[in-house]
Amino acid sequence: MGLILEKEREMKKRVLGTILTEDDRAPNKHGLRRKQTDKVFLIVKKPRSENSWGFPTALLPTNPTKQFREHTRDGLSETVDFEHGKYFMFGNHPFASYSYEFSDEVKKTLKVFGTKLFFYKGCIHGGSVKLKKNFKDHAWVTRDELKDYIDDPKMYTLLEQITH
Repeated sequence: MGLILEKEREMKKRVLGTILTEDDRAPNKHGLRRKQTDKVFLIVKKPRSENSWGFPTALLPTNPTKQFREHTRDGLSETVDFEHGKYFMFGNHPFASYSYEFSDEVKKTLKVFGTKLFFYKGCIHGGSVKLKKNFKDHAWVTRDELKDYIDDPKMYTLLEQITH
């Protein structure tokens, strides 16, 4: 019985491994229909030289009037527009966080030491992404491809852990 199940799993992997879409052949990292056998993650590029690529982010108001999750959802809507698609977030609380110190130049300009990022898991069904203000580019990348985009080694380590 165990041998039969193992052979069945192996066969499924072979069949799934042969799925190639137009986005895979192009290669088009802007299309959601790529790497059909892997999870893909939306990353966006901010107009700056250091640490420009990352997951979509939103600023949390100093005096929040809504639940944390609602502010996060609103912030995502300010970053990207999901044309003809739907998205939803899992849970009411972030599942990970990351703190970092700003560069001296940014500290002087903003008069703050650094920031803390909170991560929520979400899922997007269909459609395409249209970037909104202050973003230069976006890509749908696999967990293995994240290393080509994320500059900060500590941030990459965290993303590698939370994208399993």
